[in-house]
Parts: sequence; structure tokens; C-alpha cells
Amino acid sequence: MSPLSLRLLEDVSPAPLPSQPRKPLGRHLVDSGIITSDQLVQALQMQLRLRAPIGEILVSEGWAASDDIQEALARQHGLQRADLVAQPPDAALCETRPYQFWLKHRAIPWMQVGEMALVATARPDDFAALKAELGDGFGIVLPALASDAQIAGAIARQFREPLAVAAGARVAARFSCRTWQRGRGVALAALLVGLAAVLIAAPLWCIAALSLLATATLLMFTALKLGAFVAHLLSHRHLTAPGPDCVALESGYRLPKVSVLVPLFRETEIAGHLIRRLGRLTYPKALLDVVLVLEEADELTRETLARTELPAWIRVAEVPAHGALTTKPR
Repeated sequence: MSPLSLRLLEDVSPAPLPSQPRKPLGRHLVDSGIITSDQLVQALQMQLRLRAPIGEILVSEGWAASDDIQEALARQHGLQRADLVAQPPDAALCETRPYQFWLKHRAIPWMQVGEMALVATARPDDFAALKAELGDGFGIVLPALASDAQIAGAIARQFREPLAVAAGARVAARFSCRTWQRGRGVALAALLVGLAAVLIAAPLWCIAALSLLATATLLMFTALKLGAFVAHLLSHRHLTAPGPDCVALESGYRLPKVSVLVPLFRETEIAGHLIRRLGRLTYPKALLDVVLVLEEADELTRETLARTELPAWIRVAEVPAHGALTTKPR
């Protein structure tokens, strides 16, 4: 048994007994001096409105750092923290389940210590369900706490090939170009050649037909805009348009979590300008997930982002090099 494993076992503190109520996360943060009582009250009020985790609200508002939230969660649940970057997950244990399983539970096996397996999880409250689905094959399963970002990154590194293959086939075949056959391209080329021949044989008729088509298309778009304008005038909602906070207060309505994918490729200066523009978004930051997508081999953009301070609601996802497809075709 390695010294690191021994130290980890010594550092693991027992979880609170079920009969002992856990101190709320916000109270841990207030007692530690991370946030003030007023900030906690404001965050709880926002939680009623947004129905987002209290930790995400505090981080998105800049009142606490992600590491502070993780430390408070570890104390709340009595768990050892796992650093999946300094100590990568056990590859053999990861392969015992497909990546869909670990993504579903937001967890990944960290290390095997004798008969015990430490499983890093971002959802300690749901660990009992994860443990039940793992069964007896893992022996004694103990939880360790890791951030959601670290777990997602570890899963992406461990299952890079199957994830890339699955992403390439995620779109339904009827909406995808991956099922196109070479014969279809030949037919399209033949059609273009035929149209070119008609244009050469009767140029005036072709120009007249194209002009009529362009005019008809313009009229249809004008009618569509006119209809939208009339509908806007007939609606009274535009007179008292509610903001995001007001909409969330409507009975039974919950603002959705919004993800924005921003592909980047060989960027040097645009990253800083882009982040400043994204920062102007008025949508609640606790419900906003902006993903900067870059290629695995794009060192230039990676170095640019390394020099840029990213808000808590912006994260970076690297797409593994697989096949000829890229995130941002040139």
C-alpha cells in the first residue's frame, strides 16, 4: 500500500450519523467567514426564485469560490476530498462500467485501497443510489468528494474515444450527413450541370425565372415580418414585459438551465473580448452554462485561455481529435 493511500485513509473522517442532522451548507460557509449572513439570506431568496443549488448561486454571484464550496461540502458530509488532476482515477475500475453510468451519477472511481474502493462523487447526497447500482463487485465502497468540473474532465479523458464516436453519431441519421452516399453527390453534380446547360441555352428565361423566385421569396419574408409586427401590437405583454426574475416568480414556472456552446479555433485576442460580451448577459448566472469548445491540438487557444480569468459560469471543454470533423470548420 503506497504512502499516499495510507495518508488518504487516515484523512477520511467518518460521515455524520443519520440521526444527527447535518449543518446546512450555508451555515458552514458563514461560520467559516466565507460569506456573510446577509449574503446567505440573499442567496436563499434567489434559490427560492431560481431553484438552483445554493453553492452554484454563491459562486456565480462572486460571493464564494468553488474551492470554498467544495471544502464546506466535505465538512458537511465528513468526506475526503479527491484531486483527480494530481491523482488520476483508476483506469481499471473506470472500465468496469460504461461512461454513461459515470455521467449519470456524476461520479468516477478514484482508487482501490485493499478491499476498499474510493469513488469520487459530485453528489454526495445521491451516493447511496450509486452504491446500490455498483453492487458487490467493488467491495467496500467509500465516497470521496470532487467538483463536478473535475469529474467531467476525468470522464472525458478516460473515455475520450467512445465519447468522440458517440458524439459523431448523436444526431439522428435522417438529420445527419453521415449517411450520404457518393451516388447522391453524383446526382447533385448532374443536376447542377443540367441547370448550367439550361442557363446557357435560354439565359433570358432563366434570369426571368430567378427574378420571379427572388421576388416571391422577398414578398413571403415581408408578409412574415408584417404578421409578427401585428401580433406584437395585439399582445399586451410587450407593454409590461417581465424580466427574468419576474418570470421565475410566476406560479409553477421554473427558469431552465441554459447552455451556450462557443467553438474556438486558434484564437489569440478574441477570447478576452468574447468573455466580456458574455458577461453582459442578463440571464441569471446560476442557471447559465457557457462552454468554450476547443480542439485537443489547439495549443494557441489553450494558451490564450490559460492567461484569461474565466467566470465560474464559463468552462472549457476540449474535443478529442477523432476523424476529420472539427468544432469550427474553416
